Amino acid sequence: MIWISLTGLSPYAKVHELQKRLVEKRIAGVGSDLGDRAALGDVMIALEHPPTVTRGRGLQRSVGEASVVHRHSGGETNDHVHRHSGGAETGGYDQPHGAPSSLPRQMPLVGELQSGTEYFEIERGGDLTWHGPGQLVVYPIVLLSRDCGDTSQVRPAPVDWISHQDIGKFLRGFEARFIDLLATYGLSASSRENATGVWVSDLRTIATPDDSAQRKIASLGIAIKKWVTYHGIAINVVNELAGFNQISPCGFSPNIMTRLVDLVDSSSAAKLREPQWRDEFEARLRACLGLSHVEVISGTIDEIRERFL
Repeated sequence: MIWISLTGLSPYAKVHELQKRLVEKRIAGVGSDLGDRAALGDVMIALEHPPTVTRGRGLQRSVGEASVVHRHSGGETNDHVHRHSGGAETGGYDQPHGAPSSLPRQMPLVGELQSGTEYFEIERGGDLTWHGPGQLVVYPIVLLSRDCGDTSQVRPAPVDWISHQDIGKFLRGFEARFIDLLATYGLSASSRENATGVWVSDLRTIATPDDSAQRKIASLGIAIKKWVTYHGIAINVVNELAGFNQISPCGFSPNIMTRLVDLVDSSSAAKLREPQWRDEFEARLRACLGLSHVEVISGTIDEIRERFL
């Protein structure tokens, strides 16, 4: 397992291409000698994006094959997601809790995107979400299998969140590790039965600790090819929340979103506001994922592309 920490702000298009290339290398790594440059073991990528809105393949439980279109200043390009045996290639239970069954598969943009915000239509599960500086995004490029697929790579323990070929278990297991992460900050978080992501009780505005007081702090949507995952989870840490006002994030009101720095004690908040906040935060996250002793590689998106591609 390798943990890649991308420094600075990583443009979405470059990271999306990196993910897809690493997925192919991970597939090639199953049963292969990982000394081969064309092959790769499990990889986790942690990063921040510049302001970006992405749309997944809709509020759904699973889908078949579909096309994906990227719209940005460079025009449009078409790509395709390959069907695999053993399940759908997108992941998520994205119907908002309490929402009517007639909720459209895809929600409209609220209006014009803010200047400098890019927009992409991609192959993950879920609908609209926003990324930006101060939000940590984690993309797992991992093989869902009890056997990691090669004899030269030993997975650290515990990594039960990837040790099975079950998309639902992977999603819930991945969420659970972020719930554990928030517990290290003294927060009580949870998942919801019919909506992916991680939720916390925000008692600053509502005094009753029920569903109406819950705010969404992390959004999750994945794609899978031949049991190798990509896309992932975005957790709001110190990012501004105004970017969510441009969209209905996965069918919810923008007001449902919250961020970590507003929920922790003053000492923790001060540390999160430091320029190097990601160092400690990612170390805590790796511990919760069972990856404390993995190799950590840091670099810009261009440096990582040159090294791995």
